[in-house]
Amino acid sequence: MANFSDLPPEIRDMIWPLVLRDNHPVVHIFGHYDEKKKGMAEGRSLMHGNLFSGILSEPSPDRYFASLDKDRKNENVSTYLIDGAMWNTCKESRLAIEKHYSQYEWPTDEFWYTRSDVRVWLGYPYHKVFQVPPTGYFEGGSPHYLTVFPRRDLFVFQPDKLNRVDWYFVGSRPTKGDNRPAFWRLQHIAIEYDPEWAEGFESLHLAISHLVEAAYELKDIQKL
Repeated sequence: MANFSDLPPEIRDMIWPLVLRDNHPVVHIFGHYDEKKKGMAEGRSLMHGNLFSGILSEPSPDRYFASLDKDRKNENVSTYLIDGAMWNTCKESRLAIEKHYSQYEWPTDEFWYTRSDVRVWLGYPYHKVFQVPPTGYFEGGSPHYLTVFPRRDLFVFQPDKLNRVDWYFVGSRPTKGDNRPAFWRLQHIAIEYDPEWAEGFESLHLAISHLVEAAYELKDIQKL
């Protein structure tokens, strides 16, 4: 059997697009960034260039979903890992995914038009921003890149403690500490429930209180 690298370039170019994930909303799983875990193997912050997210971190192996296959260990099932393999496998795979995402570009001067030497403001094309994905990586070691669509994908949070999360910060800050406009915030958020939050009446009451607070502070998102 021939190795993939031995195939003619024309065949390889036909195969790479088949590896890319489908163009529809997907699910990404993240932990909540804890400053106390900065630099540790667990809980590494999502990075954009040299900027910390301050929100999203690598999910803890202790919180991985149970595998349905008894012969496989539990693992991170986030869709962003599919892109991660394409970004890091080889130069060809990286070029393929760069080409794929190059079709999503931030609108620049399309919202202006010229009339008698005067540039007229037409309003920002928010519908195009919906399609723009950012790319980042988890801090530490060699960058393992991942790509997400903040306004389309579902982001599953796995916070250790509900009272440590600034939900207003989550709902209003760009995904990777970027300086993009406020509408770059996450739009579809899920909070994974931890049964330990409800141990005892007082704990249950506090958990409900924090979840209500989250719902209030995340009022600008589309789905919670």
